This record gives sequence, C-alpha cells and structure tokens, in this order.
Amino acid sequence: MSDRPQHEEDPSSGFEYMTTVYDVVVRILVDLGVSESDAKDRIIIHCLARGDTDAFVHYQRKGHVPGRGVLSAFSIMLTENARNPGIGLSKKVAAEFPYMLVCKRRDGRPGRRDDPAVELRDEVLAMNVKTLMAEHHHTYEAAIEAVAELVSEGKKGVDGRSLKYETVRKAYDHFARSKGKNSPV
Repeated sequence: MSDRPQHEEDPSSGFEYMTTVYDVVVRILVDLGVSESDAKDRIIIHCLARGDTDAFVHYQRKGHVPGRGVLSAFSIMLTENARNPGIGLSKKVAAEFPYMLVCKRRDGRPGRRDDPAVELRDEVLAMNVKTLMAEHHHTYEAAIEAVAELVSEGKKGVDGRSLKYETVRKAYDHFARSKGKNSPV
C-alpha cells in the first residue's frame, strides 16, 4: 500500500473523497464489532468534544445520517447559558464539551439574527387575520382587532384596543407586503 491517500467517489454527489484517518478508525472499529454507523458517530462526537467539526462534515457529505448522540452533542454545543438560563448545562456536561458553536453571519455584517420564533408568531397572526377577512367577511380593522383580542386574552390598553393590536397589525401588513415569501408555515 502506498503512502498516498486513497480516493473514492460518491456518484450521487459528484464529490471525490480521500480516505481519511477517520475512515481508517471506522474500519478498525468495525473490525472490532462496532456497527459502521456507530463508529462514525463515535468519531464525530470525539472530534466535536475537541472543537472540531471536520469529521461531521466529512461523513455528512458522504451521506451518513448522524445518530442521537451526535445530535445531542450539537445541542449541547449550541446551548448559550446566558440566553437560555432554563437550559443550563451541568459542570460535567460543560467539561465534556468545552467548546460552543456560535451562529454568526457569513457576510460579516454586524447585528443580531432575526428571531425565528417571532417570524413564526407573526406568520400565524397574519394568516389568522387573512382567514377572518376572506372566510368570515371581517373588515381589515375588525379582523386585526379579533385576532389581537384572542392573543391578549381580553386585556385592553389605554386606547381601548387590545394590547396586541399593533403587533397583529404590523404582522399582517408585513405578511401582506411580502405575500408570504419564504413562509415556513
């Protein structure tokens, strides 16, 4: 066997892959009786615990579907204690996975990412307003007020409107302008 890396092709993706140290270790683990999928997951978790995502990327590109352990490792690494105090990590878990994965913009622009939960909430509010106007013949104002009333559980602001009226109005207006583009719902 030569010292040059061996190559294999994945015909479904058009990528050419070198046999890596990861593949060699998988072969050894399989020879020891570990399933190939479990061997890949063990290597991915081992690398993630050391702050390296290369093994995950390597096997994902080859079509490997990660198991629960890999997904748990990613979940732990994505947990930000400061933003999610209810999801705090124990010292033991934090010691096992001392690295944290951080989402940031690829284009380098400053600013926080949009909160997907707010986008989903606004989408649902807008869809409810649209449904009331189309199917129940509510006016724009009446439909927004009805949805806001439902969301605010009957509580009124100083102007007599539901506390969430402006939130619902802005959500519907934004949705109407975008015509549901990039809608996850």
